Amino acid sequence: MLVVVMDLSETYRSIVRKYFPNAMIVADLFHVVRLLNHHFLKVWGVLDPAGRKSRGLLSLLRRHECNLKPDQIPKLQKYFDEIPGLEALYRFKQDLMQLLLKKHQRRREAKDLIPLLLWHMNECLQSAWEPMKTFGQTLKSWLEPIVHHGRVRFQEFQELPTQSDCTLWLGWSIQHPKLILCKIAMPHVVVKSLYRARCPVFK
Repeated sequence: MLVVVMDLSETYRSIVRKYFPNAMIVADLFHVVRLLNHHFLKVWGVLDPAGRKSRGLLSLLRRHECNLKPDQIPKLQKYFDEIPGLEALYRFKQDLMQLLLKKHQRRREAKDLIPLLLWHMNECLQSAWEPMKTFGQTLKSWLEPIVHHGRVRFQEFQELPTQSDCTLWLGWSIQHPKLILCKIAMPHVVVKSLYRARCPVFK
């Protein structure tokens, strides 16, 4: 099975679908998490424009909750008490972040996570905040590639080169016949990341 890992680009996805219709598309969660943080910070900027400009607060709110130091937790809670609505949004983001970052799930475990992901997606779509609605639409569009990420075990990462002409390589690993390596490079459009992955994956 060919597995293609990419950022949340409709252009890249359409290219893969055109040239590799049977490939499994997997969302690179780095970009999913970065996008979630981006939209969260937009809402925070509306709730407290002055606080949004504080580097100290920015550092606290962008961290995973588990990475907060003991003395930072009461400081963050005090700030939440001053800004109505921000704590609920922060907790929601943290819960969704933990859900997205779950890796190496077995088939049953991955399926059990889908209802939770759908719930968070619907909450985003019904949010009063436009940035969260936008993120919910992204989750809806990329739901399957995001779920796939939790099932794929990556053996090798390879960045694609930039090529001026349209080039296509397909190579089979001699040592691991069940692994396939694909590299795609096209004019002005490069599928960023491709991995070797074990087969079968997420049936």
